[in-house]
Amino acid sequence: MKSVGLTLQQAREAREMSVEDVARLTRISRATIEAIERGDRAALPADVYVRGFTRTIAQEVGLDPQEVMRLHPAPTAAPAPTDQKDEERFAMLFGYGPTDRPVLGVAHALMALLALGLFLAAWLLVGHQPTRHATAQDLDSGVPAIQEHVDAVTPFTSQGLRADARR
Repeated sequence: MKSVGLTLQQAREAREMSVEDVARLTRISRATIEAIERGDRAALPADVYVRGFTRTIAQEVGLDPQEVMRLHPAPTAAPAPTDQKDEERFAMLFGYGPTDRPVLGVAHALMALLALGLFLAAWLLVGHQPTRHATAQDLDSGVPAIQEHVDAVTPFTSQGLRADARR
């Protein structure tokens, strides 16, 4: 990383650019640019971001990004240490792995009883009321329902004005 940072710093200084100039042009923070130039891995984000920042800075200071990336060390694939408690918490959150609790707890049983009680109350209040459906005899009153509706809206018929509208 030191050789990449040194290469970028020398190219920046050769173009007489300050760190602020590069930060403004690339929209990369000044602290990140300085950390890349120093080779300070502790002050940098994940390697994938550093590689992208390095390409962008190299292009801005007039270097070939491919050449600079050849100097960049390959990312290390060391697995991060995990805490046993974190794994247990993850397993409990996403529903797999052993747990110390029973599958159905008291809270689940109370919620089921409450839902059943609400269902029964609604059924008793609404369930026994008879519904009246319109039959064919109810509809057969001589004048079609649509005609009654039309007559109520307009005073005109196919022969002209209705008799009650001529007044």
